[in-house]
Amino acid sequence: MSTSASRCPCTAARPKTTILKTVAGRGQDWVDLKRITQRSGRAMDWELVLRELEPLLEMTGQPESMDRLRGIVEIER
Repeated sequence: MSTSASRCPCTAARPKTTILKTVAGRGQDWVDLKRITQRSGRAMDWELVLRELEPLLEMTGQPESMDRLRGIVEIER
């Protein structure tokens, strides 16, 4: 497998991983989210992540997690 091909799944999975970790909201998930944000920075499609995340957090009764993620994104970008 070439280097560029091996990076593709990670890049595609990053928004999904960010969404899943935000919804799970465990302590280690927030540590991971900070690291993901540091590494991806502006390369991440944050509009997509936030758009898909909002209804999930509303359904799970965790709207405050959106503010927490936005805070991490603001600091790390």
